[in-house]
Amino acid sequence: GRVGEVLGGVCGRGSLKEGKGEGERMAAAALKASDVEELEARLNTHPEDSGTQRKLLACLRALKTRRPDLVARAGLPLLAAGGRGLGKSEVWDVREQVYLACLELHMWDHAEGQLDALRSKFPKSVRVRGLAGMMLEARGGASGVS
Repeated sequence: GRVGEVLGGVCGRGSLKEGKGEGERMAAAALKASDVEELEARLNTHPEDSGTQRKLLACLRALKTRRPDLVARAGLPLLAAGGRGLGKSEVWDVREQVYLACLELHMWDHAEGQLDALRSKFPKSVRVRGLAGMMLEARGGASGVS
């Protein structure tokens, strides 16, 4: 369908954040909220389809749409299966996306798992320290951020 055509290139070329070419900008601009609905329906009928999971997560990022329920439903199994089909940098975008969704949903164990993976990959990252601070804030404490 239309979503597959629009997202086909976006999902297959790594992170939406880096190296945004003109085609990727146009693809992101062509997406609509109805595309999220179409992908959600596809996820409901094919929950294990990594292609649908990837496209839904990319669509939500491109539209800057907050749907933590969908991010957790699509992202957790995708990452648990090793991030099938995600580019090397896109997997970290998805981990952060899933982490933030898990915080919002108070899924602390899943959020910790994503944060641990991010800390392992980026041990000196100021951004990851900021994400850790968000965990403390979400849980009701702000002391001891390191």
